[in-house]
Amino acid sequence: MDYLIHSANVIYIFSYLVRDILWLRILIVVAISFVIPFYYYQPVPLMVPVYWNILFAGINIVQIGFLLVERRPVTLSAQEQKLYEQVFRRLTPREVYKLFKIAQWKKLPAGEILVRQDTNLDSLMLINKGVASVQIKGQEAAKLDEGHFVGEMSYLTGAMTSASVIAASELEYVEWPTTSLETFLRKYPDLRIALNAIIGVDLAGKLSRI
Repeated sequence: MDYLIHSANVIYIFSYLVRDILWLRILIVVAISFVIPFYYYQPVPLMVPVYWNILFAGINIVQIGFLLVERRPVTLSAQEQKLYEQVFRRLTPREVYKLFKIAQWKKLPAGEILVRQDTNLDSLMLINKGVASVQIKGQEAAKLDEGHFVGEMSYLTGAMTSASVIAASELEYVEWPTTSLETFLRKYPDLRIALNAIIGVDLAGKLSRI
C-alpha cells in the first residue's frame, strides 16, 4: 500500500513545478486518486482523511471545469478581429472578446462633435472607421484615424478633456462607459495593466506628432 502514498507524493511534487494552474489542478486530482485508496484500505479505514480528500478532489474538479470553459476558443467578429490585430495584440483573444462584450458600437455623422473640450468625459472610445479632428480652442492639433483611442487622457487621469474631437468623416467607433469598464477591470487586474500599457503607447504616439 505504501506505493500509493509514494506515487501521490511524486505527483504532488510535479504539481508544484508546473506553472499552468490547469495542469496543477489536474495533477492534484490525480494525486488524490492515489491518496484515497491508501487511507481507505488501511486495516482500519481512515475515513476522515478519505472524506476530506474527496472534498478537495471535488473542489479541484469544479475549478478544472471553470478553467476549461474559460479557455474555450472564442470567435471574434470581423470588426473585432481587425481591432484586435491593430490595437490589442498584447491581449489574448478571450480577453479581447470580454472587453468587446461590455462595449457599445456607435456611429457619428461627419461634422458632429464626439468630445467637447473642458468637459468631464464618462467613456473611453476607439475609432474603428473614419477620421476625427482634434481641436484645441478651435484650431486643429491632430487627426485620428482607425485604431486610435479617444478620451484616453481623461480616462487615465480623471481630468477634464483638453481638446475637442470632431468627426472629419463619418465615424464608426467603440465606446466603453467608464463605470462599466472600471467594474470589469477590477475583476481582471492583469488585464487592466495590459490595457493601460496599450493606451499609453497610443497616447505617446499622439503626443510625438503634436
